[in-house]
Amino acid sequence: MTDPPANPGDSDNSLSVAIDYARERYVEEMARFDFLEDKSSRFLGMLTIAIGGFSVLAGWYLEAVGKPQDLSDWFTMATLIVTFASLAYAWSYVLAALKLQTVDVATRSPEAIEHIKNSSSAVRDDFILSCYADTVQKIAKTLEEKERDLGRAFKGIVFSGVSFLVSITCIIINKWWLLSTSGGYYKWGLL
Repeated sequence: MTDPPANPGDSDNSLSVAIDYARERYVEEMARFDFLEDKSSRFLGMLTIAIGGFSVLAGWYLEAVGKPQDLSDWFTMATLIVTFASLAYAWSYVLAALKLQTVDVATRSPEAIEHIKNSSSAVRDDFILSCYADTVQKIAKTLEEKERDLGRAFKGIVFSGVSFLVSITCIIINKWWLLSTSGGYYKWGLL
C-alpha cells in the first residue's frame, strides 16, 4: 500500500497518491475479474463431466429397471430427475457467469485524450482519478453479478450432490431388493 503524502497540504502529491491508489484498485479488480472467469470455466468443465457421468448412470439404471413398477422405482426416478434438474440449474448459472460481456476500461476517447493533453496538471490528475474511480465501480458491479451467479451455481451443485446421494442410496436399495428376488442377477446384468 502507498504511504500517505509527506505534506497533506501538497495537493499535487496528494492527487498523485490518490491516482496511484485508484490505479492499484483497478489492477486488483481486473485480477479479480480474471480469477472469476478462470474459476467459472473450470467449474463449467467439471459440471459438464458430472452431467455426462450422471447421464450414463441414470441411463444404466433406467435400462436395468425398465418401466417403474412400484413406489421405490418411482421415488428413485424422481430423485434422478431432481438431480439432473439441479445439475442443469447449476450449469446454467455458470454459463451466465461466463457470458461474453465487455470489460469496463477507463475512457479512451480522442476527446478524453485531448482533455488530458490540454489541461493543467491539477485538472488532468482529477480527471484521471475520476476515470479510475468510475471504472473500478463499474467493474465491481460486474463482478458482483458474476459472484451472485457462481453462488447460485454452487447452491445448485450442493443440492444436486445431496439428491445424487439419495439417488445412489435408492439405486443400491433397489438393486439389493432385485437381487434378492428371482432373476435379479440377470436383470441387472451381473450374470
